[in-house]
This record gives sequence, structure tokens and C-alpha cells, in this order.
Amino acid sequence: MSTAFWHTWFYDMSFETLPDISMFSKGRILDVADSRIAYDQVTGKPFLLSFGVKHWISDQNVINRCGFAMGKAVKENLDSFEMGKLITLDANKQLYQCQLVVQTGSGTVFFVHENELHGIPNPATFNSVFTQASWGKIKYVDVLSLPRGNLFHAASLIGTGTVYLVYGGTKYPIESRAAFDGCGFDWGKVKSDAASLALLKTLKQGPMIL
Repeated sequence: MSTAFWHTWFYDMSFETLPDISMFSKGRILDVADSRIAYDQVTGKPFLLSFGVKHWISDQNVINRCGFAMGKAVKENLDSFEMGKLITLDANKQLYQCQLVVQTGSGTVFFVHENELHGIPNPATFNSVFTQASWGKIKYVDVLSLPRGNLFHAASLIGTGTVYLVYGGTKYPIESRAAFDGCGFDWGKVKSDAASLALLKTLKQGPMIL
């Protein structure tokens, strides 16, 4: 693989020595014909694209650490790409993204969205968007290092084609059926009546739920 290829992706960066890399499994080799950095034209999020899969680059710290050359990235329609893993430096962000979690010793259930903890105030709010089976999928963890976001209050699911998670005066488009099911949302709770669809048009749009 040529040095020129690497400089289409990465700027000059320092490398750190790992004590033992044998613990890591080998993935596919990045190919210049298929791999690149791009921004989603709808959400504006940066992705690493490779072999038909898009991997969301979570934040500037990741960009700096990995040395991605974001100046070479352009906006593209990424709808045809399969969603891959989140690229992040924080193991908690990767592990708990779009999950329901409770800190050990606490009774508050949080929904992890956009790398923030959104408290669910009561069972009625939980049941308004999540399946009954999701109660059994709540993860109990000792430490939650993620920042607190807005309270998950008066939440609902609205839409016909694209379904949105609505709370806090913002609508968040859910990218796919896989993303919907992965978050534990309940298809039976999706509202598509005229009043709900009219409300949807008045709300500001947040980042896509992947």
C-alpha cells in the first residue's frame, strides 16, 4: 500500500507503542478504491466509509487521535451504506450507545442517546416508546461516565415513512428498522394521526439515531 494513499486519509501524526497487539483481531485491509472519510449530507456527521459500511466518528478527540484528514471529506448521501460500529475513544460510549442503563444503587433508568444520559422520569414515559421486553434489557453498571442530557420527558414516536423519536421539543429521525429495534422502541407506539404529524412539522430536528 503506497504512502500516498495514507496521506489521503491521515495527516502527520505521532504513533504510540502498544505493549502487545496480539490481543486485537485482524479486520479487513482498507482499500483506497473503497475507503474514505465523508460527511452525511442529512445529519452532517463524519463517517469512515469502508466496504459498504459507515462508521460514525464520534467527536473531535477521535479525529485528533486517529489523525483523520477531515479537510478531504465531502458531503455525501450515505443512505445506501450499512451502519457499522461507532469509532470512539470512550469504551462506555461504544458499549452503551442507544441502550437503557441504571447505575448500581440508583433507581433512575437512563436512555443513552448522542453519548449523553437522558433520565426517564417514570414508567409511563418508558412505556410510551419502549417495548415491555425492554424492561428486561436494562443494563446495570457501576459507573456511568457519560454527561447528563435533557430529561426524557413526554417522549413519543411519530411518523409514517421516517419515524422520529420526539422529546424535549426536538425530533430525532431513526435511521432504519434495525436502529429502531436495536433501541428497543415499540412499533405499536408509533403515532401517525394528523395532529401528531402536524406537531412533527413544528419541531426542530436533532441528529439521526443510528
